[in-house]
Amino acid sequence: MRALQASVVRMGSLHGKPLYGIRLRSYVCSRSSAEADRTVPTSFQVAHYVIAGRTASNWGRPFRVVDNDLYWVVSLGETRGACGYVTFEDLIPPENYGGVESPLGALGYSNRYRCYGVQLTLRAELGSADQRTSTPISATRRAVVQCGRFHPG
Repeated sequence: MRALQASVVRMGSLHGKPLYGIRLRSYVCSRSSAEADRTVPTSFQVAHYVIAGRTASNWGRPFRVVDNDLYWVVSLGETRGACGYVTFEDLIPPENYGGVESPLGALGYSNRYRCYGVQLTLRAELGSADQRTSTPISATRRAVVQCGRFHPG
């Protein structure tokens, strides 16, 4: 995973109030097109953090972690070649941004935590050239979504 971009997007409404989520756009590369053809994603994990700032090195513990199994029947190479973008989304429950007492609602008011960041982990199976065995592989990348008060992009 070479790059990760993240943005807050409106995903609908719940009881007349906006419902937000995170859209992650990851630039994923394999060593070759042949390797990409043998790589099948199996799951991804999104961890949500409040951090001290854009350059924070210690992100601490996430306030929310979501694991999702993927049921892809095609390899990464069939959809994008050796390198390309893969998009993921995760709904953020309103209790995580709905008030100053919530992790994201406190952003902009806290002296210590000022930014919202996410970590994406993509897990896959890399099949051997003869397709008889496979090896589990994974890649992880972090990105700062926004700093200051929580708001949709």
